[in-house]
Amino acid sequence: MSKLSKTFAFESRADIEKLGIDIAAIITNMIANRDPSDLKPIIISLQSPENAGKSAVWDIVREQLLDKGGIFINKLSSSSEKHGRCYETWEGEINNQSVRFLACNVGFLVYEWMSRLKYEHFLKFLNNKASNDKAPLNYDVIILSKSDCSFIDPSLHDLTIKINYLSPYKPGSWRREVSIETDSNSAFAKLYE
Repeated sequence: MSKLSKTFAFESRADIEKLGIDIAAIITNMIANRDPSDLKPIIISLQSPENAGKSAVWDIVREQLLDKGGIFINKLSSSSEKHGRCYETWEGEINNQSVRFLACNVGFLVYEWMSRLKYEHFLKFLNNKASNDKAPLNYDVIILSKSDCSFIDPSLHDLTIKINYLSPYKPGSWRREVSIETDSNSAFAKLYE
């Protein structure tokens, strides 16, 4: 299976918003047309340095994806002043179909927060993706930021997004180089048209 890769030069937050809207539209179509017995989650890897736009992508995809923005599940979410947004769970609907959404900062998950038991549970969940089993976490869409950690098998990602600064970071500037990669037979190949 061949990989597709493309790099964009973004000049504004509107460029990131458009990418998020396009990704959400593809996911909506994937969920609407999937076989009901296909329980594999859609996994998006999001890699970038601090303040490059990871949270913006989380929010834009979720807001576009879930009708009315979804419902935030506080007991299944965490953030801290030190680390910012660690992981967030949302529930909502796409075309009257129930959908669960997880956005997770993998760097925080690994190094600061999760107990060994929970960490192994999360790894087992990710590594079972190919077995058509959602396992106990039961999510339909997962965005993993800082997911370039060595323990996550890149073949599990349906889409990889890498965001880097075009120039040294300046507050208020949205100049970014954004690279996307997916399999040639993936629904996300539409991003290359």
